[in-house]
This record gives sequence, structure tokens and C-alpha cells, in this order.
Amino acid sequence: MANAHDTLPETDATSARQRGRHGRYEVRGVLGAGGMGIVLEGYDPALQRPVAIKLLHPEVSADALGREAAERLIREARAMARLSHPNVVPVYEVGWSEERVFLAMELVDGVTLRAWLAKRPHASWREITTMFVAAGRGLTAAHDAGMVHRDFKPENVLIGPDGRPRVTDFGLVTEVQRAPDLVDVGASPLETRGPLAGTPAYMSPEQWNQLEVGPASDQFAFCIALWEALAGERPWSGTQVELRAAVCGGVLPERRRQVPAWLDAALRRGLAVDPARRWPALADLLDHLERRSRRSRRRWRWLAGAGALGAAVAFATAFFVIQRSPEPDPCPSPQARIEAVWSAARRGAIGARLGPQRDPTLALVDRHVESWRTMHGEACRATYVRGEQSGVLLDARMRCLDRRLSELDETLAVVSGAEGSEQLDHAVGAVFQLSSISDCSDADALTRALAIPVPPGKRREVDAIEQAVQRVDIDRRAERLEGIAARAEAAVADARRVDHPPTIAAALGLLAEVQLDLDLYTEAEKSLRELIKLAAATHDDRVEARAWNHLIFMIGYARRDTDAALALEPAAAAAVARAGAPLELHVEHQITLAQVLDEGPRVGEAITRLLDAKRLLDAANHGDAPARLVERRIDVLAELGNAYAVAGDLDASIAVQREALAGYRALWGPDTLDEAMVLTNLGDSMRRAGKSDEAAEVLREAARIVETKTGDSLRLAINLVQIGYALGEQEKWSDALVPTERALRIARAQVDPKDPALAPFVSANALVLGRLGRRAEARENYTAAFALYDAAEASVDLPIALVNAGDLELEAGNVAAAERAYARSVALFEQLRGPTASYLIYPLVGLGRAHVQARQLARARTVLERAVSITPDGADQGMALSARAWLGRTLTALGDHARGERMVGDARDALTKRSSSDPVARQALSIFDALP
Repeated sequence: MANAHDTLPETDATSARQRGRHGRYEVRGVLGAGGMGIVLEGYDPALQRPVAIKLLHPEVSADALGREAAERLIREARAMARLSHPNVVPVYEVGWSEERVFLAMELVDGVTLRAWLAKRPHASWREITTMFVAAGRGLTAAHDAGMVHRDFKPENVLIGPDGRPRVTDFGLVTEVQRAPDLVDVGASPLETRGPLAGTPAYMSPEQWNQLEVGPASDQFAFCIALWEALAGERPWSGTQVELRAAVCGGVLPERRRQVPAWLDAALRRGLAVDPARRWPALADLLDHLERRSRRSRRRWRWLAGAGALGAAVAFATAFFVIQRSPEPDPCPSPQARIEAVWSAARRGAIGARLGPQRDPTLALVDRHVESWRTMHGEACRATYVRGEQSGVLLDARMRCLDRRLSELDETLAVVSGAEGSEQLDHAVGAVFQLSSISDCSDADALTRALAIPVPPGKRREVDAIEQAVQRVDIDRRAERLEGIAARAEAAVADARRVDHPPTIAAALGLLAEVQLDLDLYTEAEKSLRELIKLAAATHDDRVEARAWNHLIFMIGYARRDTDAALALEPAAAAAVARAGAPLELHVEHQITLAQVLDEGPRVGEAITRLLDAKRLLDAANHGDAPARLVERRIDVLAELGNAYAVAGDLDASIAVQREALAGYRALWGPDTLDEAMVLTNLGDSMRRAGKSDEAAEVLREAARIVETKTGDSLRLAINLVQIGYALGEQEKWSDALVPTERALRIARAQVDPKDPALAPFVSANALVLGRLGRRAEARENYTAAFALYDAAEASVDLPIALVNAGDLELEAGNVAAAERAYARSVALFEQLRGPTASYLIYPLVGLGRAHVQARQLARARTVLERAVSITPDGADQGMALSARAWLGRTLTALGDHARGERMVGDARDALTKRSSSDPVARQALSIFDALP
């Protein structure tokens, strides 16, 4: 809990005098010490929790300096006690012990933010910014309470084992809401002007000049700390005199290349000398950082068909109480209730809306309703006929069935009200995600929920919350996302007021799903971690397991932190096992891990997990299998096809994606966006496998469906670009210009001109123009694309575009420009995919060719030998052979004729064999043979 400069080892001599008790707290050790006081490790026997205890040294407590320190400690306690925020260390108590002031607070068994940064020397700017934004939320909580920290720095942020940062050390806190010169917290005055206070390296100009401070001063310190974390050094350094001059002068260093331009600009604004020119509030800066840092959670190549969170996240509409009937049949048919939801008239109207191609949807609803009818009768007979089930459990089962029927009713209303074919597709998708009827027979889950009763007098409120959660979740499944986050947050707030853990879990689980769908990753992580704790406390293993899976996906796929995600896998696996490893939950776990693994060198592990999931689903998918399992199997096939493509097994990828395509058509009917998604991925695999003619046709079919469903959308633009690539690989560059130019027009109409999302469309157009010999236009487009790419986090699209730009310059004889493009591409691929990534072969071969053309043969040999040493993926075999051919030519030129000519001959023969089916090999051979 102490600052870094105060910390002493636990064996310090002062530790011997700190044993015993302070207040009700037992002392168990020393955490750190400084000149004025000490921080102890304590234990609260009443609440059975560890605490940290700040305590003044006895030798300073009695003098004037000690009294001032005591007042500061009391002031800190009172300030922190007013804050209740997950990113602020909570204070439990302030008191006196043997005439010494002590402060008891949460014991954070973690590290400071500075130590956290030191352990992550290669952390991405996104990971660092995410952590700082979370810490900043603690500062904004203080600002909202009318307080200014005045000493924000990495040492005053603690990060616990849960990864959550907490702001601490409010010893210099001030208030700014009343008198401008002197205000107070409790009875103690706090100065907003006066002697210098703070840590010089992080002080604002107003602090240096002893002017009135406000929240803008904390914003200034926050920006210095974030600048330092991103750049490796603070914007200013030197003696105190030099620091003051530099800070008040406001001259900042040049931007570091690893920091995006938008992020650099945001920090520079926060570091303005005049507080009025900074961000209006720290919260505005944090919101800006969060918005610009987000990455899309959903992949175009695979759309998850995630269901609801299970029995604990079921939804209620009303009580349904069975009364003993005097009639001979104690369990009459529920036909009237069914007719109110799925009448012949409603079935006919929806069937007409969907058309004959959507008969599978009607059949699904028929089966769902029949399962409901059967379960309703079975539940009733278990109590009133067979006497094997209590009336309490019967009520719970009937409430579950009530929720399922209400869910169906509201989902069908969404289908009926859908506007346009895309909305209708999403609404039908919500039908296929209906909660399982079989959950209403899970006695263990229902009994566990009964063990936590609704608080007295709160049943009506709980019912209303469950209805609200159900409506929001149906809209989420149907991708009707406008305003949905606020609705989910309101449901959580209502659930907290009721204080019923299962209701809170249902609302919190929904909120996490919504936040993930909207790419609100920081908020989603907070919700998921709270949900995990709540589910563990209430022993709801299914909800806990699903929450772990979501957290793993978010960290591993969305944030690309594979190691951190996989570190959570044992906890998720344990929760799945405790839940009894039900099929859907186990499959979800395997798919989640595969999604984390299939982007890099561990794609083989991803394939193994997907094959395991497919095997289990194959065994379960018999004739009467639930639709969600059928859909899940197709999802697994689609993901498996992508994993095979990453691994370079393009034949397997094509075969599996064809099977997924047939599955989606059988399940949904033809011409859905899911079909278009698989067609797009199938076309890409065909193109990479050298089947350019087939690929172009498949991609045209995907574009037709997407255009019908979404019009001139970015999805369509993506398909058009891929059509252009397929045509280019057939050397039909004039034909390729038509779809790529249309894609660029669509993208420019949909995207802000400064948005990096525009870059891939600009660079695709540049590639085609270059191949057509329109080099000036191509070069202009590449320049524009690179400016856009540089404003965002680096992705593989940038180094690929650099290779194409290098090719353009090399063909034009601009060897130096080509070398610069290839070299930058190499550096980026190393950063993004590692030093042995198959992608690296392309810029390395380009760089080697450029060196050969410049007669720098020794440099060419070094680069090409590295290219040859890399093991290529299946799709990169042609370029790997090109590397061998160029290395052979270089060795021959250097005098190693025997080895060089043998290598050239072998590589040329292999390239010739592959050229009929591999466009990369065909192009490499033509370039190689064109040279003297």
C-alpha cells in the first residue's frame, strides 16, 4: 500500500514494534514503511478478511509534524470513505490506537501500475491504454464527488490478481466545490493553494505555480503517466527548476512511432498548459480513448450462435400456480395457452412473411411448441399423478415453462415486425436461439435457484426485471442494438435494488453479452468478473462457466492476448466440469479456445479442439436433435474451415466449408447472410488454392446475397474486393478494376475519410491500378492508404499493402523506395506474427530481389537465406520456392555456381509444376524468367 519510495523490506527493525492489535484488527506483518509511518498487513477477525493498516510511527505522532501527518491521514480516510468505486481502494475504518491514528483499507495483494508495466515491456499500446482508462475511472469517481487527487502517478495505482486497477493514496486530496482558497472535508481544512504539493514529475503548471487546482490537474498527471507508459519516458525530465520551466513552457517531444496519431493528439490536448484547453473533463478523455481503442468482436468469417446463459438466466412473465382439480384429469391440456402464442393464423402469417424457403423455421417452432406441451404435461403428472415431485419444484418448473412460452411469443413478434430482409434474417436467427425447454426439467438447477428466495414483497419487482431482461435479450439476439446498452444497465440497476442474487446474475449476464456485442470490452470485463464471483458464490456453475468462456474470448481474440486468455482456461474448465460438462457448455468451451488459438502458430491445437467438438455434436445430432445443436455443429464446421485455411490445408478447408454451406442452407433456407459468410470464406480458400475461376464465381454469389440483404454496405465492399483479387490472379486486371472501384466508392460513402477502416479498400484499388500500369495513380492511393493505416493499430493488412507497394516501385526501377517498403513490411510482420511467420517470406523475397537489382549481392544472400529458413504454410509454398530460386541466382552471381545453379533448377522445376494451380508460383516464375 505504500509508495515505492517509502517501501522497506519486511525485516526492517520497526516491524518488531508493530505486532499486536490496532482497533479490532490483528497485525500479521509489515508491508512497507517510510519516514512518517508504516503500512501493516492486518486481519479483521469480525469479517474474516485481510486488511492493510496505515499507521503513524509512535515517535512522530506527538510532535507538530506528527499532528499534521495525523490530520492528513484522517483527511485521506474521510475522502476515500466517500468513494465507492471498483477502481478506488475502499477504506473500512479510521481510528485511534494508543494515541496513534490508523487507517484500515482493502489489502490489494498485487503490484503497482509501474511494476505491472515493468513486467510487460512488450505490451501493446491498446493493453496499456485499457489499463489506464480503468484506473482513470477511479479518478473520475473522485472528481464526481468534488475531490481532486493531486498526486496521481503509477505508484499510486494498485493492480490486484483480478487485473483490476485501484487508485489509492488520497493523502493530498482537495475539494474544489466551495471556497476557492480553503475548503474542508469534515472538520479539517484542505488547501487548494499554498505550498507545493505532489510529485514533481507529474505536477501540472497550476501546481508548480501554486494556483488553484481542479480536476484538470489530475487529467494532466494522468496524461503524463500514460505518455510515459507508452513512450518509455516522460515528456519532460530534469531538475525541479528544469521541470517547472518545461511543464509551464508546454513544448512536447515528437510523437513516437508506436503510438497512434489520434492517441498522441489526445494526450497532447490533456497536457495543454492552460487547463481550459484540456479535455472538458477526464471522463471525456477516457471515453475518447475507449471509443478509438475498440476492435470488432464479431468476425465476418464466423458468427457465433450463442444461446442464453441457461436456467439461471431464464426469464419470467407471471406466476402459474397449479391447483388440484376436482376433475378426473388433474393435468388438462394447455392448448389454450399454446393457441394464444402459436395459433394456425399466426403460423400462416409468419409463413407467408418468410416464404417457402424458410419452412425449416416453421418446423423449428412446431417442435419447440410440442416440446413445451410435452414438458408441461410431464411436470404436472410428476406431482399430481405419480407423486414423485414436490409442489414447490412443480411451481419452479411451471415458472420456467411460463418464461419459455413468453420468450417464444415475444420472439415471434420481432419476426412479424422485422423491416427488410436483413432484419428478417436476424429475427429468424433469434428464433433459432430460443432457450431450451429441457432446462425446465433440470431439477438440480431449479432447486439451487429455490435455495435463494426472492426477498419478501419483491416478487412483483423481480418478475418485472425478468421480463425486461427477456425483452432486451431477444432484441440482442435479433441484433436490434439501438439503445440496448442503456436498457441492460437499467435492468442491472433494478436488480441490485431488489438484492436477489439470481436476478442480479441474469441481468448482469445479459449486460455482459450486450457489451461484448457492442465492443465495450472494458465494461464487459468488469461485468464478467463480477458475474463470475456472483455465480461462484451462489454455486451456479453453468453461468460461471459461460462467463469464463466469454472472458477468455474477449481477452484472447478481441484483445489478442493469447497467453492471458489461456491462463484463465483451467478456471473455465473447472467450472464446466462442476456443471457436469453438458454437451453445449463443453462445445462452447472448445470453440472459445479454438478462436483464441487459430490465429497463430497454435492453430493445430485449435483444429484438435474443433474436431473434438464436431465429434460430440455428430453423436448428438440425430433426427430429433434440438435446432441449436444442429446450428452449433454448422458453426463448428465454419470455424474449422477457417482454421484449416490458417494452417495451409486448403483442400480440407474447402471440403469443410462446403459442408458448412450445405448445413446452413438446410437449416435456414437459401440466400441468408450466414450462407454469404461461408461463401466468402470458401472463395478466399479457393483463391489461395489457385482455383481462381471457381473462387470468382463463389464470391460473386456471396456478393449477390449480401447486396440483396444489405444494399451498398461495407460487407458488400469486402466481397467486391475479394472478387477483384480473384480476377487479378487470372491476370484479368481490367475486369478486376470494376469491382475494386465500386468497393472503394461504397466504402467512401459509408466511412469517414479519416477512418482507418477505409485503408484496405484504397490499397486494393492501388494494387489493381499498379498492375494496369497506372503507376502514378497507384502510388497516390498507396500513400493515402498508408496515412490511414498509420492512424490505427497495425494489422496484417498494412504489411501486405507494403509488399504490393514495394513490388510496384521495384517494377518501376525505384529500388530504394522498394527496399524501404519491404523493410517496413518485414518489421511489421515480425511485430504482429513473430520472427518465423510464414507471411515474412513475401517481403523478404521482395527485399532480396531489390538487393539483387541494386547489385548488393551479400545483403541479398543474407535476406534470402532467412526467407528460405522459414517453414511456409500451405498457401505460401509458391513464394517459398521463389525464395529458393532467387537465392540460387544470388549464389551463382557470388561465384558459388554449382550450388546456385542446382538450387535455381530445382526451384524453377517446382514452380513450373505449381504454376497451373498456384497464382503466386505463376507470378514468381514469370518475374524470375523475365530477368536476364
